[in-house]
Amino acid sequence: GARTVFRSAIAVFLTGSLMCAVSSSLVAFVAARFLQGIGGAMMVPVGRIVIFRSVPRTELVKAISFLTIPSQLGPVIGPVLGGFITTYYHWRWIFLINVPISILGMYLASRY
Repeated sequence: GARTVFRSAIAVFLTGSLMCAVSSSLVAFVAARFLQGIGGAMMVPVGRIVIFRSVPRTELVKAISFLTIPSQLGPVIGPVLGGFITTYYHWRWIFLINVPISILGMYLASRY
């Protein structure tokens, strides 16, 4: 059902992130970002469907906030964190950060 599609979306995003981190050419990088974008675009609507189906109506607003708050914080925290990473580490780490988060997301989507 929707949980399987959601886990698949995370897996596509994870694969795209790993491919971005190891890309050795601009063409490979753009293709990997395209794949990452497909996975990311799938996560939002399917994640909402999973929440609507699994959460009681009384808890719906709280549950949806867990889905929307990270997307609102990203534009605020992302540039600062990205600048820190590229200054003190390597730009590839920007994509490798997604790996443990994606694995955790797949685990949580399977478990709950």
